Amino acid sequence: MNVFNSLAPIFLIIGLGALLSRIGFLTPPLVAGANAFAYWIALPALLFRETATAQVNLAGHWDAFAVLLGGMLVCVAAGYLAAWVIRLPGQDAGTLVQAAFRGNLAYIGLAVVILSAENGASDPAALSVLMLAGIVPFYNVVAVIVLLASQHRFEWGAVRRVLRQLASNPLIIASVAGALVMLSSWSLPAVVDRTLRPIAQTGLPLALLGIGATLHSERIRGGWLPVGTAGLIKVALAPAFGILAGGAIGLTPDELRIVLIYLACPTAAASYVMADQLGGNRILAAGCVVFSTLASFVSLSVILGLVQ
Repeated sequence: MNVFNSLAPIFLIIGLGALLSRIGFLTPPLVAGANAFAYWIALPALLFRETATAQVNLAGHWDAFAVLLGGMLVCVAAGYLAAWVIRLPGQDAGTLVQAAFRGNLAYIGLAVVILSAENGASDPAALSVLMLAGIVPFYNVVAVIVLLASQHRFEWGAVRRVLRQLASNPLIIASVAGALVMLSSWSLPAVVDRTLRPIAQTGLPLALLGIGATLHSERIRGGWLPVGTAGLIKVALAPAFGILAGGAIGLTPDELRIVLIYLACPTAAASYVMADQLGGNRILAAGCVVFSTLASFVSLSVILGLVQ
């Protein structure tokens, strides 16, 4: 029952977003505005506040971060192997590999971690924010390499574009700013904390509604074999690696729970945008996002059942 109580609200909100989009209550301009607010304002407020007030730091959890990064690299290798086995052309192969490793940590992963934390514990939430900030740059850089390499080309323009995206990414900026506050002797003034708190609380619901509205407008296209393969690598192989590696290294229960939740997350919607910008197969990318999001309910349920 605890697993259901932790996970059901997330997918119910996603389903509500799809329903409201279907009946026309959430129009495309409204969804775009809500997504922009969540991405640029609410989620950065959440990340900044959680990081600034954290009682933990990533330096003491390198083993957990190494397992998360290792899971990403395993998915990259498995994606290439799968693309070779099913004989995908270069453009599709790069898209499959990106979909296989790039998880939706900021929207779905963070929501699952926070809602499943016992008694609203702050330390796991803060650690999950720090790990999110650490892995996002790797996601972006590896995605560019994979997509361009699949087409046997290299563009300095694409590299510069990604560097600009990293430098202007509000989630990274908020996390770094929060980390600076945490490492200093400062503390957030009460008026700042009380202002950020309600803004931050809107971030995850808006993000989940936006995911639902977006999924309603998309369909699983691009071929069931590559879509299903990428989805299973992302939501099944990745957490399986995390269980083995995390157990072997001896991660703490909180570390293992965060790492496994992140590894079991579905493909990030940003993979569609990146594939579209860098010459990948955007139809295949969209199909991977939809399928993996639906499949992640099973994988996340299993993970929460194991670690709670």
